[in-house]
Amino acid sequence: MADRHVPADGETDSSYQGYEFADYLERLDQLADLVDGFEWRTDPYLTTGGQARRRLVLGYPRLGRPPGPDTFVLEYPGTISGYDWDEDASDTATYVASLGAGEESEMRWSEAVDRRALVDGYPLIEAAAANKSTSQLGTLSAQAGAELARRRGPAEIPAAELVGRPPVSVGDWVRLRIDDPARFPAGPIERDVRVIGMRTVPAPTETTTLTLEEAR
Repeated sequence: MADRHVPADGETDSSYQGYEFADYLERLDQLADLVDGFEWRTDPYLTTGGQARRRLVLGYPRLGRPPGPDTFVLEYPGTISGYDWDEDASDTATYVASLGAGEESEMRWSEAVDRRALVDGYPLIEAAAANKSTSQLGTLSAQAGAELARRRGPAEIPAAELVGRPPVSVGDWVRLRIDDPARFPAGPIERDVRVIGMRTVPAPTETTTLTLEEAR
């Protein structure tokens, strides 16, 4: 590969070396995994000759359509035939260390702390992110900040099943409305959520399962 990291002010230039045998997807993850980074996905498609291919889609700063007046609406009962509502706090953190190149006392590293959460009484929950191919402190700091932003608070991860394929893509925001007294006894809920996964089963009846995420 000939891809290069563009250094920040005060950093030295650093090329990706061929002997590292890294693939493009790994390098895309490294470049995207920064504060103010970008997002990417691959979309499968068929050529006119019927051959399966994948298309790389880049989004800066984010993929997909933001919430707006034309946001696609998912309703239960209605558009949604069934749903799950999971909450995951297993990856929550209030402190993240980004560990870079080097070992022991020679290791390059940086950190990010959610001081507001600590002031509000949340415990110190530590996590580490390995970025061993990175030696620039500015890049390590950005990686630590991005990882901390992803780990703030528990994540609610609904999943909705629909008949057919909705006109949305991974990265789009949709409007979710659920009226289910058994799950939400206080009354119907309505909120904007983001599509972070999509799986379509074509036969015998085409169904699509959307994995959704609320903003953290």
